[in-house]
Parts: sequence; structure tokens; C-alpha cells
Amino acid sequence: MPEPGVLVGFGNPVARYSFTRHNCGFMAVDAFLDTFPRVAWEVSAECHWVRVCRAGKELWIVKPQTYMNLSGKCVGPIMQKLALPIRNLLVVHDDKDLDLGVLRIRFNGGSGGHKGIASVSEALSDSHYYRLRIGIGSPPAGSSTSDYVLEQLDSSLAGIFSELLHRSAAAISTFISDGPARAMNIYNQRPETTSIQERGLSS
Repeated sequence: MPEPGVLVGFGNPVARYSFTRHNCGFMAVDAFLDTFPRVAWEVSAECHWVRVCRAGKELWIVKPQTYMNLSGKCVGPIMQKLALPIRNLLVVHDDKDLDLGVLRIRFNGGSGGHKGIASVSEALSDSHYYRLRIGIGSPPAGSSTSDYVLEQLDSSLAGIFSELLHRSAAAISTFISDGPARAMNIYNQRPETTSIQERGLSS
């Protein structure tokens, strides 16, 4: 990542959504922050943020408090205030179009139906920023997407998501320290061993 940079994790700020598929962005950012000494968040109505350094690079870490679909109301003003190029932004979010356990780092592109991404792109009037897409798998047949992404994850999935979030945090760290190309080369691949998805289905 060019320096300085902005890392945004997507999620919903209410406690009942804390351990849901839709909050993977929040959880991945928290897992990444676990690699730092204790930090103190700056708090506003629309945004929680903290400034840290990694590999000599200044990084603002942001968790919008506007609910997922209005994430641009937080991200737009932050990018304007910091006067940073849009390409210095990495957004971390769940993606139901990727199999459970798959990570994809990409630059630019459409929202893929993700309303949080659509909100950010609209607020920035630009889509030329990086995204770390965390695969959560698609809803079972007959289930609604909103129920699937907002339901509390049961205990049988705790280990699976713990591993997934650990890998997501490692991908963020590589992205920041070694750059997007290196992170893509390592993490834009399926898990090498028995897939997380297969283990989830068999649990």
C-alpha cells in the first residue's frame, strides 16, 4: 500500500450483529489490530478510527458506525479530510459470491450487489480502490440473503471463522507491509488443504 493509507472494515455497529457473516470486515480489522499494542479508538457518531504504524507506514483504521448500507457516509468524509488518493484505500468486507474460506484482493470494479461497496463508491465518485473480499458462501436454497448474512454464527462455525479471520488479518498485514501484488499472489488462492467450506459442511 502506498503510504499513508486507510483500512476500512465493514460491519453493523449493534451488538446483536457482532458475530455474523456481514460483520467479517469488522472482525478481520479487529484481528489485524490484535497484532498491535492496545489502541484507543477515536469515536464519532458515524465513525470509529485509530491511527497506527506498520512497516514504517502510517495507517488509519476505520470502522463505520452508519450501518453497512451507508458506509460511504463515513468513508467519504474520512478520505476527504485526509486528502489521500483513492488508491490508498483498502476496504475489507464479506462476499457471498465467494466460497466460504476464499479470499480475494482486487482493485476497482463494481459492487457485485454489495450495498456497502456501492455506498462507498458513490460517496467517492470513484471505484478505483482496493477491496479484500472474504468468502462467506451463498445462502442455502430457500433462505433469504439478509437472514443468512445477519444470523448469529453458531458454535460449530466458530473455529472455521476464527481461521478465516486469522488469514484475513495476515492478508491485510502483507498488503500493508509488502504491497498489493505480493498479497494477491499469496492470498488470492483457495486454501491448499481440505477446504474450509468442505470442513464446514461436514461439521
